[in-house]
Amino acid sequence: MREEREVRTLVFSPDAYRKDVKITEEQIQKFYDDNKEMFRVPQTLDIEYVVFSPQTIKVQDKPSQEVLKQYYEQNKSKFSQEETRRASHILIVADENEKDAAKADAEAKAKAEKLYAEVKANPASFAEVAKENSADPGSARNGGDLDFFTKGMMVPEFENAVFSAKKGDIVGPVKSEFGYHIIEVTDVRPASIKPFEEVEPEILTTWQNQQRHNVFAENADTFSNMVYEQSESLQPVVEKFGLSLHKAPGLTENGFLDPSLNTPDINKRVIAELFQPDSIADKRNISAVEINSNTIVSARVVKENPEHIRPLSEVKNEIKDSLELSAATELARQAGEEKLKELQNKSNLAGFGKTITVSRVNSLGQSQDLISAEMAIPVKNLPAYTGAMNHEDYVISYVESSKSAPKDDQDFQRIKEELAQADSMGEELAYYDALKKLYTLEILKPEYDYKLPTVLK
Repeated sequence: MREEREVRTLVFSPDAYRKDVKITEEQIQKFYDDNKEMFRVPQTLDIEYVVFSPQTIKVQDKPSQEVLKQYYEQNKSKFSQEETRRASHILIVADENEKDAAKADAEAKAKAEKLYAEVKANPASFAEVAKENSADPGSARNGGDLDFFTKGMMVPEFENAVFSAKKGDIVGPVKSEFGYHIIEVTDVRPASIKPFEEVEPEILTTWQNQQRHNVFAENADTFSNMVYEQSESLQPVVEKFGLSLHKAPGLTENGFLDPSLNTPDINKRVIAELFQPDSIADKRNISAVEINSNTIVSARVVKENPEHIRPLSEVKNEIKDSLELSAATELARQAGEEKLKELQNKSNLAGFGKTITVSRVNSLGQSQDLISAEMAIPVKNLPAYTGAMNHEDYVISYVESSKSAPKDDQDFQRIKEELAQADSMGEELAYYDALKKLYTLEILKPEYDYKLPTVLK
């Protein structure tokens, strides 16, 4: 299971042989006659439906500037920006190899104080000193720069030092859980409130969303009543609420034949209503179905398409493509097998890909047939050629060598747990058999008689 093999492959794809395939009308007809059930289509419905929700409601009105400004004044906290500061630092940490922790800490502190005095005397050297001395590699390469941050983003000792200083101050050494910091406050952005002009579009969107929810809440019952009382058409609710009328063909009891048409709006409840005999026969609106707390759907059957077998004219091209692929795949297999015989007589790696490592647990997309063929060659016979179908391609594999996979503790633990589970199930089965014998129990239906899974025997 954990054996790995180094292989190089040569692929024979059916695409290269399609030009050599000629499919006749007789072949297409015979395939159709022999496989008509493949083309059976279940009963389907062509439907139309409408969705009523806050998102589908169009808001025509626009509030006055006074209304928007009033909202702004009442919700200024939503538009406030916290004070942000930008800082750079030089981090000095204790020597991990020093067994005396107190000594290591004292040496780190002394180094930090020395560097602090150096940058205090020459602030312009801060970035260069950080690059050469800081133990924080992420910021060191940028001269110690940490970019802008707000309160709560840094450890307390560091944060307190930064937010207590002024722009341009160099403070330190400040001790934190990470070590000693020498800090330069490089910029300060005071707390502020965004001006009304900047947030007006955001306020307008909020107001419109509130209006949509209000309209929906006020008219949900009206929508439900209208689709029921005027059940011959969905057009009245389309016109009243400005909704879109969606048309979708090919609905089955399990969803649309065309997967791209599937939508949460046409869920199992809606489908069940549409497939009611009355809905199909009368082609009236189904009662409004609540999809979620803010979405209602109604639909109607436009046309019923009974279960049928698709005519040859409709599936002819599909059959032709399938037969071409099948024939081309066979030609690719034959060509590959001929090439394999040639290579087994005279080795030649021209056209083979780069060496890859495969195993049963890491196939790199190879088929089970190909992996099995590669693994089946005895180690003593390597290197050697083999071949097998790899999905639609025929692949010749040059197996260069074999090796054991590196030890994997997680894999070992998984196998150990599986063996323990197998042992436990074996004990349960033995106990179960003993009880049957003790009480002369007879299982009348074989399917109720528990058997140990074959894989665990």
